[in-house]
Amino acid sequence: MRRAVSIAFATACALGLAAGHALAEDTPSPFQQTILSLGPATDAGAPAVARIFREQLMAPPTEVDAEAKAFCGRYLPVVKRSLDARSDAPCVARVDALQALAMCRWFGGADEEAGALAREMGRLRCGAEGVDGLDRALDLAERWLWTQPVRALVQAQAESAEALPNRTRIERIDNRRAMAIKAFGGNGWGRGLLVVARSALGPAGRAGLDVGDVILNVAAQPTWSLEAFRTALGDGTTRRPFVAMHQGRRVEASWQGAVEGLTVIPLPERTAGR
Repeated sequence: MRRAVSIAFATACALGLAAGHALAEDTPSPFQQTILSLGPATDAGAPAVARIFREQLMAPPTEVDAEAKAFCGRYLPVVKRSLDARSDAPCVARVDALQALAMCRWFGGADEEAGALAREMGRLRCGAEGVDGLDRALDLAERWLWTQPVRALVQAQAESAEALPNRTRIERIDNRRAMAIKAFGGNGWGRGLLVVARSALGPAGRAGLDVGDVILNVAAQPTWSLEAFRTALGDGTTRRPFVAMHQGRRVEASWQGAVEGLTVIPLPERTAGR
């Protein structure tokens, strides 16, 4: 009898523990609670949710909110459907939703869908709200180092003074993509800082860095952002070892001095469009 009671008690405890875990897993996080409280499917909530996700997902690579990445695929399609169903949906809200969802799909590796969303956004002009969908689409191209989705939109622009900056921007992005791929030997790229300009007489030049090289780490600390690079160098008085990629080869050298005479950009988390 005691054994039966003990088994029953143990079973009840196990079931209670499992239920507790399930409840904990089903409890929305503070981020989810904010999104749900706004109402992604409502007329008032959809624009606000689109704006929140856009701000989070378009942050610098090392600052993107993990929860925004985790839940964007759940809530942003709802937001987009809500806005698409309204003939009076604010233009800027549609741009925000398309940009955020494009980033969401890109994070998930769905390049084709991300590119289609970027093209859809690139056709929108929100003149009254001061937002240009093509400019936002080029922001994505710059973030991804991948211009293929929006190149045709830029090429279709009539020859004008307004169109020239967009074409120049496309060329710059394509050039940087080519440099990044070349630095890693022609098979995409990894995380790091791409050197896009440097003074031959500055610390970077003295360290042997060339335009097109990618700085991977300093003193064994990953340099995925300019802030991380500055932190790893310290005050610049101590010589620090670093590792970089140069035309497919890992090279090691040392750096001494401040970050001056150097322009770098953080490489995207992955290589799109392959």
